[in-house]
Amino acid sequence: MHVRRPRHRVIASLIGALLIGRPFALFRQMFRHAPSRAAVVIAAAFIVAGVFMVLYWDVRVLARRKIIPWYPVAPWA
Repeated sequence: MHVRRPRHRVIASLIGALLIGRPFALFRQMFRHAPSRAAVVIAAAFIVAGVFMVLYWDVRVLARRKIIPWYPVAPWA
């Protein structure tokens, strides 16, 4: 693999050097509560995206059936 892509060896060396020299206590303190915060943020993003998709497609389907006349529909759609 390193014969075809010689940059991979350099990138792997840089990542390895970073992992060897990192201050473990600082990383542990910094990421102690990260999973719970990330889970809350991801859950909120999924809820917002789901509500948006349901509302968007409801309005779009109702506009295609001419129940909602104010929603712009492309003439080729």
